Amino acid sequence: MPAILTEKSRIQRCEEFYNKVNTALYLGVGRTQTEWDEPDNPPIPDAGITELEELGFIKKITADEVKFVKPDPNGEIEFRNTKWTEILPSEIYTEGGRYLLFTVRLEYDDVPLLTYRQVGILEEPKDLNGDVCTNDIYLPDELSSQGFLHYVDNRTAITRDSSQYEEINIILEF
Repeated sequence: MPAILTEKSRIQRCEEFYNKVNTALYLGVGRTQTEWDEPDNPPIPDAGITELEELGFIKKITADEVKFVKPDPNGEIEFRNTKWTEILPSEIYTEGGRYLLFTVRLEYDDVPLLTYRQVGILEEPKDLNGDVCTNDIYLPDELSSQGFLHYVDNRTAITRDSSQYEEINIILEF
């Protein structure tokens, strides 16, 4: 019979990851040049991937962009055909808070206008001096390392334009 991770362990890992917000986590966008073989049907990412392809930029993830959530058929948040309810950090152990919702907004002029096909969550990317990044935005030529890639999603092409913003939503389960 296989072993399992306990619910409390999953919640603890979720809490530890949440505590890295504001200091170590960045949203990255990639695959800025090369189209997928089937542009309207991106491939499932390879679980062995360690970096975003053709990195366009990274943006620091802030605390107001992340919240604990749990599945709830009566929830107010809808994401990929599932409803979710926000959980306060003080209630995660009693409410089963082992999911994080990231809602990262890319403003009109914060980051470069480009086309991208990958998004990812990176931990502790490094600047050209080899120091952990601290600024809000970095371009690829300002980095020596993307850091640790926790999450990657391949998407159909999204073209940024000066007349619009993008909101990238991600739910991580622990």
